[in-house]
Amino acid sequence: MRPPGPRHATTDCHAPALAGWLTERGLVSAESRWTRLPAGRSNRVWRLDPPVGAPLICKLGLPDHATPIFPNDPAAEAAALDHLARTGLAPAPVAAIASPWGPVLMMEELAVTGPATPAAVGAALARLHRVPVMPETRKLLLDGASLLAEAEAMLDTAPPVLRATISAKRPDTPAPETGAIGLLHGDPAPDNVLATAAGIRFVDWQCPATGDPVFDLACFAAPSMRLAAGVDPLSDDELDDLLRGYENGAVAARFKRWRACLSYRFAAHAAWRVAHGHPDYAAGARAEIDLLEHLAR
Repeated sequence: MRPPGPRHATTDCHAPALAGWLTERGLVSAESRWTRLPAGRSNRVWRLDPPVGAPLICKLGLPDHATPIFPNDPAAEAAALDHLARTGLAPAPVAAIASPWGPVLMMEELAVTGPATPAAVGAALARLHRVPVMPETRKLLLDGASLLAEAEAMLDTAPPVLRATISAKRPDTPAPETGAIGLLHGDPAPDNVLATAAGIRFVDWQCPATGDPVFDLACFAAPSMRLAAGVDPLSDDELDDLLRGYENGAVAARFKRWRACLSYRFAAHAAWRVAHGHPDYAAGARAEIDLLEHLAR
């Protein structure tokens, strides 16, 4: 048993009212200690430590905190957790409820055992992509015209110098390859991939998709997404480990064919984030520019 903390102990302005509201509905103990977590760039996330039993995660969805390529759909996340409940690839869902402050998801808290190695992530993504797809999810297809149009729309609002620098690196794109379809996490950036004693688990399921597995591999490997998560870009050897762990030569080949196009899209996304109040993404935009230059040689 954990020693009980102060009633609804927290330093976050949302938590006291939300804690009382959830307590009234029998979803949490009144003596649970609430701790705001730094995880989650788009939503509010707390760890709940009850006086008895295992800790939980409580997530308050803020749907307006989406970006052009990463939706923030709490209903889709709740559906994804239910869909994956018996796969060992995501946290076990506990409850989903609409609150006066927004949608609330409660799920098991995952104990992280260490960093997720690229090979282990590749193997876990391969497992995920073999899970039956979810109905009514967004589609992500390897269609160069559509992907570049998405990138250009994001660049329209970017700072002029950054926009010009990225636009000068616009790559040629392969012919469309739209036949491969699987269940995608949609945003498996390194901070959404956790190594646990039971293996790799994926969190933050607010933008699941149906489409080509290359999108998930590209997101985990994208320099801008890695820097935003506070980790270094993958080395060439680590990228090889990721693809070897995935154990599918056809997918690896498509990843390599489409990497420049998807890097351009990630560069545009980072520039869009800079234009919308997140100057720390400038380093990610520069890292994608460097990658585009490297891939063009």
